[in-house]
Amino acid sequence: MIASPPFSSESEPPLTYANVGIDFTARQNVVERYSFIDAAHLNYEVTIDDPKVFTRPWKIQMPLYKRIEVAPRVLEYYCYGFSDVYTLPAGR
Repeated sequence: MIASPPFSSESEPPLTYANVGIDFTARQNVVERYSFIDAAHLNYEVTIDDPKVFTRPWKIQMPLYKRIEVAPRVLEYYCYGFSDVYTLPAGR
């Protein structure tokens, strides 16, 4: 179990969940739980409680699995900077 302290204080501006307009407060409490299902699977569960934002705790649960391949290989990946991929129109 992982319990996270609040991410902001009453004196700071509120933070927003995933840019969808849901602000959380200093009263927020996040609890994450990981439990084994078997050797290749975990059960992940998170509960977010913030009495000033939600009427009841918000909870999500999903299985996580280990990808098992016969011959795994690491693929090359180039991380592109914003300016390498996108350019603003002239004059902006």
